[in-house]
Amino acid sequence: MNELTEIRNYFLLSLFASHLVSDFLLQSASMASSKHKPAQLLKHLFITAATIYIITGAFNLWLLPVLFFVVHGIIDLLKLKFFKDNKLLIPFLFDQILHFITIILAALVIEHYSEQPLKDISWWANLFGNNYFFFLLLLSALILVSRFGSLFVDISVKPLLDQIEMDNSKRGFINGGKIIGMLERTLILLFVISDNFSAVGFLIAAKSIFRFGEFSNPNNRKESEYIIIGTMISFLLAIGTGLAFIYISKYVSG
Repeated sequence: MNELTEIRNYFLLSLFASHLVSDFLLQSASMASSKHKPAQLLKHLFITAATIYIITGAFNLWLLPVLFFVVHGIIDLLKLKFFKDNKLLIPFLFDQILHFITIILAALVIEHYSEQPLKDISWWANLFGNNYFFFLLLLSALILVSRFGSLFVDISVKPLLDQIEMDNSKRGFINGGKIIGMLERTLILLFVISDNFSAVGFLIAAKSIFRFGEFSNPNNRKESEYIIIGTMISFLLAIGTGLAFIYISKYVSG
């Protein structure tokens, strides 16, 4: 891997990890829903810029977090302008795709104009070398299968959930399904990374047994289909993230 490619890959990964941390780890549901208030939006943008500055470790590239502060703000304002209900899949994908395009363009620009090796650009890369690549990769994977995955699955199955008319007493613990989903995706990620696919099959079988009571009642057909679809989306996200982690880690180490 030549120096320019290393710089591009580093900023792709570090900016991606920064985005996941600021948008899904450091942004609560209340903050996300109150971005129409200037103070809340500015707070989120400051967190975004600070996260990029810290995680990239490119302390001399002070213009980078400033540019992301501006561009991220424009994207969030466009989302607020064109979508009334931000808890649907299309607004979510619109927002994330634009953020990812911004990350790709930023990494390419830095690669094109860079005149220094990576160790002279990023303090963390100089201090930890490839170990920091793997830390960012693992951090991104864990957020993808936990906070990002939870929100993505919830948004994906929301139209199905809206069709279900259930008594609140039968819905289980508050956030119980969300917590179970985060745990199962994290377990699947660890199983895939450790090349233990048989454990994934065991997890699917175990969940099916526990859910059998809900599936066996013909009156619960909508609920059953909702659970099955949500579970499949959850498993696909976790397995896909695990496989991507393995591929990228081999690419970085190679």
